[in-house]
Amino acid sequence: MQPHARRMATSQARQFVGRVTHLDDAAITVSTDDGDLDARRAVSCLEAPREGDLVLLATLDDGRAWVLAVLEREGPGRRLSVDGDVELHVKQGTLRITADEGLELTTPGVLRTAAAEALHRARRVGVVADAASLVGRVVEAQVERAVTVAEQIDRTATRITERSVQAMRFVEELDQVRAGTVDWVASKLMNLRGRHALVTAEELAKVDAGQIHLG
Repeated sequence: MQPHARRMATSQARQFVGRVTHLDDAAITVSTDDGDLDARRAVSCLEAPREGDLVLLATLDDGRAWVLAVLEREGPGRRLSVDGDVELHVKQGTLRITADEGLELTTPGVLRTAAAEALHRARRVGVVADAASLVGRVVEAQVERAVTVAEQIDRTATRITERSVQAMRFVEELDQVRAGTVDWVASKLMNLRGRHALVTAEELAKVDAGQIHLG
């Protein structure tokens, strides 16, 4: 054992109860029956002291003092505060966080989550972002009703397949299709209407039917 460690082991710690009167980055001033003491917050004291809190202190013979715990506080609200990186590790168990009124995660940096499987259940979900991206091998969605409102939609895919009982599109201005081959098949009726109708072919234009009515 090193000499410093032996001195720490043989030092006698005394405990006091006092009330916090001043806070700054350097020390916490606590008023006790023996006078004011300047202390630091102990590593194990996760609750950040506030002015007016009744706290428990431990002092050593060399004058150093630590706030061990916040015993009493007037008014609502609690705040757990630590310095530096923190890791919460649960061995062979599940970590569960519950809140009766709400749960918030706030950071000016990056929020990362990693899991083998992620499940989210809520009555309503809202996402607000300046930019969003999704990368996945397979994406599946099952909804009763989907509504999309956008200024512009661009889709790029090797193949798109759609199946529906009814499909309707309403285009106020231009509806344009450019393709190598266009094949439209209607099992019952195909109806094309317009104030003007133009059919142009560079080589062959063919109309084939059992009856053809013009005019």
